[in-house]
Amino acid sequence: MAETYVSLKHEDVNGGDAIQIMCTGVTVALNKKNDKSPNTLYTQYPVDVQTIGRENAKYTLDNVKLGVADLDYSTLLEIFNLENDEGMILNVKYNNIWLTDSLSETTDIPVTIDGGVNIKFSTKESRDSYMSTLNIPLIEVKKS
Repeated sequence: MAETYVSLKHEDVNGGDAIQIMCTGVTVALNKKNDKSPNTLYTQYPVDVQTIGRENAKYTLDNVKLGVADLDYSTLLEIFNLENDEGMILNVKYNNIWLTDSLSETTDIPVTIDGGVNIKFSTKESRDSYMSTLNIPLIEVKKS
């Protein structure tokens, strides 16, 4: 079975040690901005497409299990409430391969939380040992 490893690290959280995160997967979104002006005369089809830029890569940690491994609610709040979250590093290993940043330069991917984090806490007891899960949206940032 292939080893899967996901962690976040920041010098001001958990004493600077990596926080191991248990999740069901990581979704990576890569988005290019293209110029594809339509040809109104239909003399050329398909039209030429020209890349004019790209957005920062987005990473979503899917179905993160809160209270498992190193991530509990108070640690999540520490990460979310960082005054200066520059220097947060994401590491992902899947199928014994380390994920790299969008430029394929490093396996230490500099990220910050992108938007909000929604957590559902159940107020009912469960025989199936209910566990809070959440998705953590991250966006790649320029290396500091």
